[in-house]
Amino acid sequence: MKQPAWATRQLERICQEYEVPVPTTKWTRKQRYSSSGRYRFIDNSISVNAGSDTKDQRVTFLHEVAHHIHRIRTKGTGGHTALFWDIAFELFHDKRNRVKKKYALDRSARYKQGALKAYARKKLN
Repeated sequence: MKQPAWATRQLERICQEYEVPVPTTKWTRKQRYSSSGRYRFIDNSISVNAGSDTKDQRVTFLHEVAHHIHRIRTKGTGGHTALFWDIAFELFHDKRNRVKKKYALDRSARYKQGALKAYARKKLN
């Protein structure tokens, strides 16, 4: 699957704004509703397994971009830390990426505590 044009535009803009290199990306189509993704620091790459829901593709993609920015800023440490969630919700809430709070929190359910704390710190609605 070719990376969607919206993802290419967002990735270039976000990386320029955050002053980080553009990672390589790989998109594959999956026969399911939801998407999944992975960021690999070792080769600076993002993989997205795109499900049928485009909103979910967007949240998954931005989540992985947040991992990329977080790893660059922390020089290799990672995970779902407070800083990671701050970056993720900055990306989700950006008017050009606009992801509703409820959807982002529901989608990130297994990480909900960190997600809720980041939203509270950012005072986003």
